[in-house]
Amino acid sequence: MERDSQSADNEPSELAEAWRILEDMPPMGEDTIEQSIDGTAAVQLVEEDEGDQPMTQEELRESIEQFKRDQLERAPVEVSFWADDIKSIELNFAKQLRRSEERGEALISEKEFLIWESDYRDDWERIQGQVRLAHLSMAEEAKAEAPMVVYTREEDLRTTVEAQAGVFFAKRARELAQAGGGEAVQEFTRAVDKHLDFKYMGPDEVRDYGYEDYERGRTIAHNNAIKALNKLNQVADNLGTTRFTPRDFWTSEVQQQTPDMSRRMRFDRDIVEEYYALAFSAEVKRREAKQRRDMMFY
Repeated sequence: MERDSQSADNEPSELAEAWRILEDMPPMGEDTIEQSIDGTAAVQLVEEDEGDQPMTQEELRESIEQFKRDQLERAPVEVSFWADDIKSIELNFAKQLRRSEERGEALISEKEFLIWESDYRDDWERIQGQVRLAHLSMAEEAKAEAPMVVYTREEDLRTTVEAQAGVFFAKRARELAQAGGGEAVQEFTRAVDKHLDFKYMGPDEVRDYGYEDYERGRTIAHNNAIKALNKLNQVADNLGTTRFTPRDFWTSEVQQQTPDMSRRMRFDRDIVEEYYALAFSAEVKRREAKQRRDMMFY
């Protein structure tokens, strides 16, 4: 957009500042504009015929408001687009794991895994940018992100990027502890241990505990494990070490849940369980073996 620089000096300061912002903006594509609208004025530029006069202050303000409205309406669509891309990443990642397994090779190298994880993380950051931009509620976010919730079987969940990140838990935990985040690692380990106590509790123990108290306690323990994993990621972000998973997870503590929210919460719960089953595989196998031995007497 061409404009006489002298005329800008004679305009009200607010309008002159808006024009300065417009002139500093990078070229924009026809379909999307990657520009925050929180605190920064931005306008969808359109072709102008020769002889068009510069916008008035009121016209510019209305253009900015219309741009904001358009972006807010488009946010859920953008979220769904990137959620669908995450689904594609996960499906292709699972195929590669299965092919490697069929050839008798190691499931995946750390170097290669980091590429997959980075692609996932990039998409997730785009999603969260749109969620923040439009101030989406949990219900709206869950609906828009529904395409990424595609797995229903345990073996499918285990082949996700998120779950496979558990293979590298020990290395990332050491890195975080060395940076001063050891307390968060211990907190997560205790939370997982508590959930395993409930998961592998025998029938007699469940009966003595009380079924309702057992179910309530197991749910609380699972939510605490999710929160402890989220905290690990937050501490890692703060200390500049590698995150433990590409994204954070939802607990089931919200009382008012839409079907999309409930499905997402169950998905997150199961993903976290698969994550720590790989992170603490030796302990999980030990408890499974003990449970099998104990069940022989029933």
